[in-house]
Amino acid sequence: MAEKTYDGIKARSSVSGLPEAEVNGLWEKVRENHARLTKCQGVHKFEAIEKTGGGLGVRFRCTKCGGDVNRDSLYWYAIGVAAALCQPAPMLAAEALLMLSRIPDNG
Repeated sequence: MAEKTYDGIKARSSVSGLPEAEVNGLWEKVRENHARLTKCQGVHKFEAIEKTGGGLGVRFRCTKCGGDVNRDSLYWYAIGVAAALCQPAPMLAAEALLMLSRIPDNG
């Protein structure tokens, strides 16, 4: 029996209600962002770039590579950097949270 292949673009389009072309475009942006973040040399230097209502839409962009992440990714990135540098994780995580608290509320 032949295995069925999974069409992720079609599935995401069906679930979201977005046209397949739009889903494909969004997915391409995700791949490009991942490539920028992966190619960045050394430790990322993130700065806040946007905040929407309630703080759920906070994003951060690396000033070195241009890749961006959400606040949860930034938090876990800080934990990983702390571990790699053998620093107490709460210290870098606290810095990430402090950065989050300094973002003006635009929402």
